[in-house]
Amino acid sequence: MKLTRPPWIAISALALIAAVGGWLRYEIAIQDMLWLDELHTGWVVEAPTLTDIAARAADGNQTPVFFWITYLLIQLPIQPELSLRLGSLIAGIALNVIAPLWVWRWSGSRIGALLTATLIASDLNFIYYSTEARPYALIELLSIFQFGFFCRLLWPSFPKSSSKENAHSQSNLGHQIPFSIISLVMIYTHLTSTWLLVAEAITLAICCFKTPPLVRQFRLWLPAATVIFAGFLPFATVTRNIYSRRSNWESVSSVSTLLTNHLPGLFVTIFTPLLLLFIYFIFKKQQPQIAPRQRGQLSLILLWAFVPFGCVILASLAGVAPLAMHRYTLIGAVAIPIFAGYCAGCFHSTLERITFF
Repeated sequence: MKLTRPPWIAISALALIAAVGGWLRYEIAIQDMLWLDELHTGWVVEAPTLTDIAARAADGNQTPVFFWITYLLIQLPIQPELSLRLGSLIAGIALNVIAPLWVWRWSGSRIGALLTATLIASDLNFIYYSTEARPYALIELLSIFQFGFFCRLLWPSFPKSSSKENAHSQSNLGHQIPFSIISLVMIYTHLTSTWLLVAEAITLAICCFKTPPLVRQFRLWLPAATVIFAGFLPFATVTRNIYSRRSNWESVSSVSTLLTNHLPGLFVTIFTPLLLLFIYFIFKKQQPQIAPRQRGQLSLILLWAFVPFGCVILASLAGVAPLAMHRYTLIGAVAIPIFAGYCAGCFHSTLERITFF
């Protein structure tokens, strides 16, 4: 089907934003010197086998997937520093493409997609982690796919008869399998990816009390839960060993720094769009025309953004582990520009959405 002119304009604008963001990231990746943690990445991927790489990664309190990918990339005949950072660079650029398309697909708003793309392309944190030879840009990218499959599992078309319900139970596996696999890849990329699973578990618990039909029967979620649990078991011993060294993080963990330097910015970027929407609907003197599924998705995106902060702060204050570091909340970072893009899609006209932009 031939696309009309307006979609092509939006697609061209998204491509331009991604290209500019990619160029900024590339220039930083080839110019900045490697720092201590990146030198650790270089040491890990110098191991002769994938098993040795996983062992070295565990010695540095890391999971192996990112280092396996980096091991393959350093075989390329390019600048050594760039080869170490190439995995993060590709993930960061892909994030700037996939996240806006996700917003466009789920909200139907081209302006929202452009807003999401602009925020990701220009945000200093997204730029930094896209040029660092560490796994954080990769988990940000994986979180979009995992979150998308979770939404498809939570908000499918409702069955209207018992026969259709059985058919839905079988077709549900088509989403549960990739959801489970991506969840495991996230965990094996960095253990703090589990914060997204915590947010999704909270969502299911809320649905049980408020809208039981959304969860349907828990047996529909058992295949995914079983695969994730069974897939994590081989790494349980390594996780226990990493946890035994948790005192090593005390010197860099600070709840006060997290609350002072990072959490206020999260509140501002989340509640500013909500405030603008509230003022807009008061000015228009009409009720917000937001579909129930959109309200549910906006609420889930908020959990996606805030739960990682809550987990690391509670773990630190309760003495479970000193995890109060901004990079340990990055699994929820992409929720912020996605939320802003979603809010833009709630305005009724293109002119109003552009004004919000």
